[in-house]
Amino acid sequence: MCARIKAMIKRVKHNIRRYSRGVFILPLLLIAMVPVACSAPLHADFAVAVRIVNPYDGIDWDSVVRLKANLHTHTTASDGRLCADGKIDEYAQMGYDVIAITDHNRFGVDSTHFRTIGAREVLVIQGIEVSRRRHFNALFTGHTTRGGTTCRRIGCYVENSDAMLFLNHPSRHGGRRFYADIFNRHAADRLVGIEVFNRGGRYRRCVSFWDTILTAHAPYRAVWGFANDDAHRLRHMGLSFNEFLVDVFTAENLRAAMAGGRSFMFNRTAQNSGTLPTITHIDHDGMTLTIAAQDADSIAWISRGEVVSSNFSLDVAALDVRGYVRFTLTNSAGVLYSQPFLLRGK
Repeated sequence: MCARIKAMIKRVKHNIRRYSRGVFILPLLLIAMVPVACSAPLHADFAVAVRIVNPYDGIDWDSVVRLKANLHTHTTASDGRLCADGKIDEYAQMGYDVIAITDHNRFGVDSTHFRTIGAREVLVIQGIEVSRRRHFNALFTGHTTRGGTTCRRIGCYVENSDAMLFLNHPSRHGGRRFYADIFNRHAADRLVGIEVFNRGGRYRRCVSFWDTILTAHAPYRAVWGFANDDAHRLRHMGLSFNEFLVDVFTAENLRAAMAGGRSFMFNRTAQNSGTLPTITHIDHDGMTLTIAAQDADSIAWISRGEVVSSNFSLDVAALDVRGYVRFTLTNSAGVLYSQPFLLRGK
């Protein structure tokens, strides 16, 4: 009996010694790491750990082709006041290069095609606004069926096509968690973003929706912003639009710019209210972003919904920003919004 007791005591002592080594070594390792972690300033560590993903990287600003585009408009195929031809002609006269016809649950045009109107080449995009409880646009659907049908059949059209999707006026329908979660269920090259501006900013909470969704998904996924008229009548036209940046004006290049965030959003204070700001160059040097612009009275850099700087040059490493950063340019005519710059780990 005594031998058995002695053996048990020996095993207990052995386990205590083995456990104690782990207990005491871990705190010692942590203590040893403190001087290393504290030896350099915070922004230096951040510069080493983070890189800027610039959606405008590689653009030749001297030769870039700028395409003015409205991607959300309605015709008499659903609840608009003008037929498709009339709406396209009106936008062409206003200097637009791209117009998407997106009637409610109907295909208002037969295909995506170029059309010559006067001296201007206009790309007409076949699209549709799927109007269930929450609305979204599907562009480049590739279907030849026109006229009305049920939401279920429209959903089948979209699901079985190579359409590019973005969510329309999200704050109109509410549900920030829904809009954040839906991006987990669709590929980034298919569901590319949300409509931030709709006809002069009718749904003002859409900007904060955008920041909420970006905060949830950046830096692992970009959620691009779009600005559109959602035009049903003539007085709705020309208030909110996109500017896409391409090397050569083709439908394929436009789609690539939409998927890659090579664009700006514009929102006017009123129709024909003057000259809006223009980006002439974006310089990306390490952890610094510098904006060159014309007709811009002020700039604001935003991250997670908060203004972090009002300088035209931003040193990301010197600021406590995470996930993403974007900027706005403002003058009396309206505002320009950039797409987000993602801040990813190296």
